Amino acid sequence: MNNTIKQIAGFFDSQNLKYKTSDENENVIWLHLALPSKQAAPLVFISYNEENQVVTIMAGHIVHVTNATHSLMLRMNAFNADPEVFGCKMFIDFDGELTVSYRGFVHGEGVAPQIISLVDVVLTAVDRHYQKIVELFPDEPEEAE
Repeated sequence: MNNTIKQIAGFFDSQNLKYKTSDENENVIWLHLALPSKQAAPLVFISYNEENQVVTIMAGHIVHVTNATHSLMLRMNAFNADPEVFGCKMFIDFDGELTVSYRGFVHGEGVAPQIISLVDVVLTAVDRHYQKIVELFPDEPEEAE
């Protein structure tokens, strides 16, 4: 586990947040974190490569998509075009989970705190569009969990 991921894990430990690390890649950590509105707690993946200074943050399990409707595609497009989501991108992953990702370079002093702040940015971006997304699933409440 690289030093940055250790620092992030230490932060989560200090907040009494339970997390897991990947068996395949020790530099990946994941946990459920609540949206600012507390409407949901997506599964958040954090990966940082110290060699190339690239961070990847993904918030998944927002809703499970069994039918990618035109309305959903329009909502995803609105999210991806929104300048207030700070470069986060929404897509449907290979398991049918609506996912939001952020990928960028983080370097300099205090990389771990920068990444923790970026996790908040991703969660705020999801929260900004969450209600409009789940409204697309009125007849399938189990699909919007």
